[in-house]
Amino acid sequence: MAIISSKLSKEHDERLVTLLREHHTAIGWTFANIKGISPAMCMHRIFLEDNTKPSREPQIRLNPTLKEVVMKEILKLLDAGYYQIAIAQEDQEKTTFTCPFGTFTFRRMPSGLSNALGVRLMNP
Repeated sequence: MAIISSKLSKEHDERLVTLLREHHTAIGWTFANIKGISPAMCMHRIFLEDNTKPSREPQIRLNPTLKEVVMKEILKLLDAGYYQIAIAQEDQEKTTFTCPFGTFTFRRMPSGLSNALGVRLMNP
């Protein structure tokens, strides 16, 4: 699977797919496909002492009192609300991003209120 830009023309798109299919052996899809590289090079290992046995730790959970305090703080933030600043239709293309699930654009400003003061001053 390859993610191909939506800005490519149909002809370029077809040429790229053809090229990828012709040279699929040049692309390492798994470690087994990449010759000359040991899989151990890419493995994460934790070295333990010889006489140590691995142990499985239980999942850490909040005690009920602390969980209630956290829940109240979350509800307080949700009740306070926040301003969602819309992105102009013609500027949404600039926020386009691609992931394995498709191509998406932001309709509201992501990650908080970036440049919110300037936007607030422009919108009476």
